[in-house]
Amino acid sequence: MPSDEPIPPEDAFELVGNDIRASIIQTLQEGFKNGERKMSYSSLKSRVGVRDSGRFNYHLQQLVGYFVEKDQAAYRLSYAGRKAASAIAGGTYNETVELESRSVNGACLNCGDDALELTYNDVEFDISCTNCETSIVHMPFPPGAIASHRDGDLEAAFDRWARSWNMLSSTGVCPECGGRMEMGFAEEQGDPAIGNVDVRCTLNCTQCWMSGYLPVGCLLLEHPLVVSFYWNRGYDIRSSFIWEFEWALSKEYQEVHRPEKDLIKISVPLDDDELQITVDESFEVVNTDKR
Repeated sequence: MPSDEPIPPEDAFELVGNDIRASIIQTLQEGFKNGERKMSYSSLKSRVGVRDSGRFNYHLQQLVGYFVEKDQAAYRLSYAGRKAASAIAGGTYNETVELESRSVNGACLNCGDDALELTYNDVEFDISCTNCETSIVHMPFPPGAIASHRDGDLEAAFDRWARSWNMLSSTGVCPECGGRMEMGFAEEQGDPAIGNVDVRCTLNCTQCWMSGYLPVGCLLLEHPLVVSFYWNRGYDIRSSFIWEFEWALSKEYQEVHRPEKDLIKISVPLDDDELQITVDESFEVVNTDKR
């Protein structure tokens, strides 16, 4: 029986590093998706397809208490099991996907040409200019998501993924592990850099690997002040992709102020109006103005 002590990471990976155990996790996840909150031993064994009861039971019991929960005579995935199933479904650990490059709408914030291209290599989704080779937006995107959204809505799916990632980060919550994010301003650019601003918001999780250097405008895109500014003028901000908002990525719309502490002001133009938002290093809004 598993103890109440946390399992070492290397042991956790070893537990799911077996085809029968991986199949058990996937089978329970498929059942959950189809409305089966729990699955009996006999049903689970039959669907996994292992005839030897002793062999099947050994591998199942290795998962119980960590990735699988037993409730009377039925089994279901724990939270850790659901996360493992999502990683398998997303292809994070076991898939490579090829995607032919394609042109996307939008102008390069560096040279102004309508020459943006989408590429996907090494699990990195990238929007870059084919004319001046400026990287506009890039971030990891699961291989399974590419396969799922390949026909028609791939750009929209990535846009929603990136914006939700940015929104969580801007509120101090790590989008990878849920840990606490430390935020600040710095002149580090990242490699490759997103946008062309001189000072960026640094994001570092205190718990996992996640870190980033993003233009402040990217993090403001889903802020209620910006969303309502667009909505009140008849625009749904979700109808455009993140790389189409020049003000969110370009240094032309950013001012850095260093009185007693660092402040960054972002100007958001729309039609004949302009919203100005000033934030501090903790990403708190300290001033707003409309013109």
